[in-house]
Amino acid sequence: MKTITFYSSLFLFFLSISLQAQTASQALDEVINSTEIIVESAEDGQTTLYSLTVNYFYYNNPAYINTYISNINQAMEGVEEYFDEVIYYTSIAAQANPDLDTSSILSYANTIEPNEDLVLNLSASLQSAVNAHNNNQVYALILQIKSVLNDIIFAAEEANSEAYQLLNSLLINTYNVKIELVHYQSGLPVNPGTLPGYVVTDLETGIFYYAGEQQTQAINEFIDLPEGTYRFDAYDGYFDGASSKTVTLSNEPVGADGFITVTLTYWSE
Repeated sequence: MKTITFYSSLFLFFLSISLQAQTASQALDEVINSTEIIVESAEDGQTTLYSLTVNYFYYNNPAYINTYISNINQAMEGVEEYFDEVIYYTSIAAQANPDLDTSSILSYANTIEPNEDLVLNLSASLQSAVNAHNNNQVYALILQIKSVLNDIIFAAEEANSEAYQLLNSLLINTYNVKIELVHYQSGLPVNPGTLPGYVVTDLETGIFYYAGEQQTQAINEFIDLPEGTYRFDAYDGYFDGASSKTVTLSNEPVGADGFITVTLTYWSE
């Protein structure tokens, strides 16, 4: 009964991790979608601002200001609605996976709502300037609104990029790997600390990773290697060393301790 209870608990533990990752991924996907809609809404604002500029200065049609106010209000409603979505789903992602650093998303996103309010306030001033036929003020306000809309687009695009990077980090499997040494003649284990250290090369990217980089790691341990195919090497000692080995991590079994074990053959003169 104890064995059954243990494995049931283990199953529920790993299931909770899987659901946690899934929820975080779904929330980040919503953040990405929402920031894209914010960009589209702000671009709609730019389009109607351009139309106002053409109508007012080239076609002498100040009455277009009423169409502009209607369109810009609608565009900013989209910005405001999906700003709320970004904040909400970013919070969901952070709660689902506390290891995610969502601060950059929030930093960019929190500049959007004040700028949305600023666009509406400037647009109200623009309407007054148009009605007063104050061309200089109209021109100055158009430039200001254009700049603020650009700021909204920039912030939304940066938040989108940050969310996309976090989402990719969840979709890439990582593995913990430890090196074990066995003697080339006897096949008996050799203390990994016998050799100076270990390095692994990602054969696709050429990136090197070094064992024991963190103080909490043993000299023969690699933590969070992305899935892929690697060549594992040992640094030679004065009169000893070890063979190299190429391993595709996703094909290797993970031990009960959470590590994939890569065995290198130790030799000495």
